[in-house]
Amino acid sequence: PSFDFDNTERCNPAELLEELKRFAQSQARQYPSHGHILVMMGDDFRYIHAQRGFSCLDQIIDMSEVRSADNGVSVRYSTPGEYFAAIRPHLDTASLRLHQDDFYPYQDKPYEQYWSGVLATRADLKWLIRDTEQIVQHVEALLAVMRIKDNTSKVSRNWEPLEQQLEECRKQVAIGYHHDAITGTCAAVAAADYKLRLRRAARQALGVGRAALLLLHEPLAEAKGDAYNTAAQYELGEDADNLAREYVVALGNNSSIAVTNAAALVPQDAVVRVQLASLDSEIVDSATSQVVPADVVGSVGKQPVVEFLARSVPGLGLRSYSVRSGGRVKDKAATQVATAQLRKGDAHVDLRIVGGRIRVSIGTKAVVWHSLRQYFANPLVQSSGAYVMHSFMLMYMVVFIVFGCALVLGLGVSAVVHFSGVAWVRHVLVPQLSSGKPAWWSSPASVTAGSLSGMAFTYYVAQIADIEMLTAWTVGNGLVGLRLAAPVFLSAYAVAGALRWPARRCVLYVYSVAAGVVLTLFWAPTWQSRPIAPVNRLFTIRSGSVCDTAQIHLGTALVTYRLCADQPGLLQVTTTAAPARDREVVAQYELDQPGWAGASCSFDIYNGVDLVRRQYSRWTPVPGNYYPAVSHVSLADRPLALHLRQATGATCIRKNTLEVMVRRDMSANDYRGLIAPIHDVVPVAVTHFIDVSGGPNVLATNNLVNTPPLAFALPVKGPDTLSLMRSPLKNARLVGIQVADSSVHAPVAGGDSGALSVLARVQVLPGSQALNIPPGNLISPAKKAFAVDGGDWAMAPLSTRNRTERYVDRLQ
Repeated sequence: PSFDFDNTERCNPAELLEELKRFAQSQARQYPSHGHILVMMGDDFRYIHAQRGFSCLDQIIDMSEVRSADNGVSVRYSTPGEYFAAIRPHLDTASLRLHQDDFYPYQDKPYEQYWSGVLATRADLKWLIRDTEQIVQHVEALLAVMRIKDNTSKVSRNWEPLEQQLEECRKQVAIGYHHDAITGTCAAVAAADYKLRLRRAARQALGVGRAALLLLHEPLAEAKGDAYNTAAQYELGEDADNLAREYVVALGNNSSIAVTNAAALVPQDAVVRVQLASLDSEIVDSATSQVVPADVVGSVGKQPVVEFLARSVPGLGLRSYSVRSGGRVKDKAATQVATAQLRKGDAHVDLRIVGGRIRVSIGTKAVVWHSLRQYFANPLVQSSGAYVMHSFMLMYMVVFIVFGCALVLGLGVSAVVHFSGVAWVRHVLVPQLSSGKPAWWSSPASVTAGSLSGMAFTYYVAQIADIEMLTAWTVGNGLVGLRLAAPVFLSAYAVAGALRWPARRCVLYVYSVAAGVVLTLFWAPTWQSRPIAPVNRLFTIRSGSVCDTAQIHLGTALVTYRLCADQPGLLQVTTTAAPARDREVVAQYELDQPGWAGASCSFDIYNGVDLVRRQYSRWTPVPGNYYPAVSHVSLADRPLALHLRQATGATCIRKNTLEVMVRRDMSANDYRGLIAPIHDVVPVAVTHFIDVSGGPNVLATNNLVNTPPLAFALPVKGPDTLSLMRSPLKNARLVGIQVADSSVHAPVAGGDSGALSVLARVQVLPGSQALNIPPGNLISPAKKAFAVDGGDWAMAPLSTRNRTERYVDRLQ
């Protein structure tokens, strides 16, 4: 248990110390060798009156020191590290098991109480956390780049205030890492507060980045401007006239655009959206003086919004563009077609609707079947909530029970009427023929008929029957139950009578029906969700020089397919899902390539450090097969991968098929902490990138997808191009970068006092070779550079960072 002392205004140290003593004594009997007891402090919604709570705890600790001789208990503040250091001499470490994985699937109660719902609850908050984190880490690197570029007193004088502002942004991101924020299991008012904090932190961090770019022009550093993350999720089409400001960079009175790629170690392209004063404008690459192709994609008020392609933005650097009058930006016209063709360079994608699913043909590489499906939640029986996701079989188990009872009753009445009632009773549990031979082998027709009947009924309940009717049935609506049970009873009675089935055959049939239902529920998991049909069979397409876009409505969700020139090997799929009470909306991607056999369903998930292999368990319900997917999920040994813009849950629901959570809205309470329903009234945009390239570079592509460039509007022309990278560093991720005087890190790095040093935290991607950086090929013109062997440097305290840094490059 955990203890907290801020939930009452009265603090009785003697009484609370006695409570702690009783708890410690009860636990000490389980750990007789050392007697150290770790007591967890606090709980959800605690420390509201933190000062009062800690004051009470201080009194308890002081009293324990005075009475330790009498009580035999000593209480003090501690940490997990101190606790394990104290008990380590008493442990037989050789017998301890080593666990190197997460604890998913997590189930706190039997049966089927899996905490899979948290993986997709409040998907918009999950994206905002990722978006703000990307911006803050990018600006951290951008500050380092600008300081290295011009290490003058002017830069140094402005460095500290900018760093202080960025530190405030880091703190807001840290608040967003709270477990009730990343899981979405916070109250609506808390979710709104998290979003407000994160948006403010993102705007402030972008302001810091813009100020860093203007350090070379100090008199203009206070000029107003705009900036945004090029990965911001934005929908084209119907809502294009209502663009949110964070999805576009507004030029205003500025004339220059800086596209920064400071958080990546390799060059990359980026699609940038800009709000112009008029269409009579053109965008020019400052380095080449060439006009950049651009397309109109919407407007803000009367001002057009255009997209242009920023090519080859250097790693740890930037590329500049200017806007001038005299040209004419192309306006993309929308057309409706039955088959959408998206073309960008050598990449081409064909989309068409076949049987309610979208057939996605990606060149000659692969065919992927894309669909949206939904799981229904029963808010009245075994309800899914903010934490727990229940499968169809559990929420509607009453339906199967009533079906079984009606079936047994119908067959039983038929057997009693047409045959001896005594014989029927005798064969209820173990069906035997008169010869003594088991009926399982002598009556294959009964087994087959029963199994098929069980499968058919399961399919009817899961895919055809009205959900509202089933929900009413499960809460005791007798009329509905009678309306559904009566046909089952009458059919069973009529068939058994017409075929002159004896009691033994009827019982065998019932057993087979039960087996058919159970096997179908576990071995046909896709039947537990229903497809969301297209509203019409036409795509709305827009073809441009930068991106080709196709849109279609699947139910109330708008699905947008984008093939862009910055990543022609990836097909971007954005699902904007509207609220739908008691629905779990998921996306399925099925790879369709001939020649593959077998029922194995394995998939790999990248958790930011390692690539973890997962296996779908057929005898585990669907919710117990979902796992956290931070940014990447792929089929094992199959060329189908999904790069994810926000964390979610994923599984391999059947052979060659990935299923990814999109959004969920629950009106019921699952009593795990948040005593409120989950219902967001705004549509949620969730983006996946389909990658069928396969090979060793998939994680490198994922790294670039999650390291998007930033775009800044500047009042002055910046450097045409800028980069600190002497050569790209592939298959590695830049965790962070810090610039300091060598004297600060001299004990660790062996640096010379007064010289400029760079601490570059670089992590090798899974499956790649160790860092092998030739001298002088990482960062210039820094004196030294360091890299981290593994782990997330950004989450470690400074003392730990210094211990884990490894000198990898001495720069001349």
